[in-house]
Amino acid sequence: MDDAKALEEAGAFCILLELVPDRVCQLITERAQNCIIMSLGSGPHAHGQLLIYHDAFGLYPRFKPRMAKVFADAGAVIREGLNAYVKEVTEKTFPAPENWFGMPDEEYDELLKMLSGEAQGSRQVHR
Repeated sequence: MDDAKALEEAGAFCILLELVPDRVCQLITERAQNCIIMSLGSGPHAHGQLLIYHDAFGLYPRFKPRMAKVFADAGAVIREGLNAYVKEVTEKTFPAPENWFGMPDEEYDELLKMLSGEAQGSRQVHR
């Protein structure tokens, strides 16, 4: 309680209470005058709630913190997308011509001429 008041008096505009007992969070929130109190696993009585999106959307399927709730399994969608990406890269179906930038043959030929001249010039310098 003293720490929260000291932070507010020092000019904090927001305090995150993480895993603080819900009734303590409520007391701090009730006493806050010019500071937003956010809760992460500290109950419903704060001004707002924080939930890490990795936890909210199942991005770590092997671990779910007690205070988290999975609202959607985005992790499965991301895993499916990554598997499809790896498959297409491995099979060399990605990238396709519409996924890269090219250049006109004339410009490429000019570049090769310039590089050829540069290589001859560098040989002369090294002699």
